[in-house]
Amino acid sequence: MGARAGTPHYMAPEQIRGQSVDHRSDLYSLGVMLYQMATGQKPFDGENREAIWYAHAAMEPATPRELAPEIPEALSHIILSLLAKDPANRYGLPPESRVICARSVWKMPLPSWNRSISCTSRSCGRGL
Repeated sequence: MGARAGTPHYMAPEQIRGQSVDHRSDLYSLGVMLYQMATGQKPFDGENREAIWYAHAAMEPATPRELAPEIPEALSHIILSLLAKDPANRYGLPPESRVICARSVWKMPLPSWNRSISCTSRSCGRGL
């Protein structure tokens, strides 16, 4: 297997295995970022990059709701779908998924791990 290029915490399983990548690999990375935003934690961590790669390729993350129960079930489902090991099983974020995701984010309270976030912009308020 050749050299791997990418940040270990955000690499898709197929990228770690040295297989071909496409837009679905980016969807996996998006899932990692959404997971982190919603829970305050990365879905996988380890003492070194090989441990992180192994976790991404072979382990299942805790569900976002296990770590932050206030996360809407629909958003948790979308995040886990984006983190599917098989690229064919990842959401392509069709229009209905984007609407569910957007509504879930706007209705959810601040994550318990970061209640100190303040918003002064008019566009940041609830109920938009």
